[in-house]
Amino acid sequence: MPKSKNKVISDPTGRYERKYKIGQGAFKTVYLAMDQESGTQVAWNQISLKGVGQKQLQKIFSEINILKQLHHKNIIRIHYNWQGETTSTHKTPKPYMGFITDLMSAGTLTDYFKRFSNIKLKIVKSICKQILEGLRYLHSHDPPIIHRDLKCDNIFMDGVLGRIKIGDLGLSIAMENNKLYAKSVLGTPEFMAPELYEEKYTEKVDIYAFGMCMIEMITGKYPYNECTNPAQIYKKVIKGEMPTALKAIADTPIGKFISVCLDHNSDSRPSAQQLLDSDFMAVKDEDSKVEFEFEKPEDNDEDNDSDDYEDTAEVEVAIDGDQFNDEHNTVVITEKRGQVTLAKQNTDNADNN
Repeated sequence: MPKSKNKVISDPTGRYERKYKIGQGAFKTVYLAMDQESGTQVAWNQISLKGVGQKQLQKIFSEINILKQLHHKNIIRIHYNWQGETTSTHKTPKPYMGFITDLMSAGTLTDYFKRFSNIKLKIVKSICKQILEGLRYLHSHDPPIIHRDLKCDNIFMDGVLGRIKIGDLGLSIAMENNKLYAKSVLGTPEFMAPELYEEKYTEKVDIYAFGMCMIEMITGKYPYNECTNPAQIYKKVIKGEMPTALKAIADTPIGKFISVCLDHNSDSRPSAQQLLDSDFMAVKDEDSKVEFEFEKPEDNDEDNDSDDYEDTAEVEVAIDGDQFNDEHNTVVITEKRGQVTLAKQNTDNADNN
């Protein structure tokens, strides 16, 4: 349990001292912290473990231990982790997992695009190169490490060095026997590859998500922003329908590059290394002259101040044919703060309950 005295909160070792909150999402709260040994600022990440069983807890910490071994210039490093309880005189202590990571001063790529209304192709290529180098590193492990929730909100920038780092690897998992089988899937629907819904996938889901990140970089809009709920996104993804935003640039070199990343057939999608070696990624003199202009996205942070994460919405989507298997022909999409959990449901049983 973190030590608390005179409102000073530190990790169990006493090395990291928590300061004030700098960010909050659906599942995680981030605080500024000070490394008392090096004198540098770091990020104190805190994830609620309320309702998490012992078996799940062991899996989480096993995964964190894998991530702590990652050392790459384009991956946010996890320096230390622990399990603790929140301390408050007015509230019941709640279990949480804490971990210390690098502090990225310029925020996320989403923050970056909110500050600018145009971006040069040269910068786009520089950002893409760094993301792909981070993915190449993750996927080169044996077994490969899949991020599973890559998006501009999870890609961070160091404002001083201009370095890009992939973060929020909380959904990452190492594949077993080159394939991953899951009972449910958690992710952000706009960036989820079709095979994620089929619950059998490889590291190529990260390449698909990378393509969707590029759409946001080029257009300034979330992929599938024409949809109003996860069910609509799900239907388009399963049918192989591309986001409306991509159609406007589909015939351009960058549009064709993105389309390759979004190939509906995961086996046909290139690897991170193949994308890095592609002609498009080669830096050209004219790159500094090509600009992409887009409207700044509306800044809507009203949900970030709430401490209530219990609100969810569910929709059921009928699946034609044997999308999963003969028993299951309905997928329940549970939306929670912009992310979805997919769970197969036996319709016969559902009707009887």
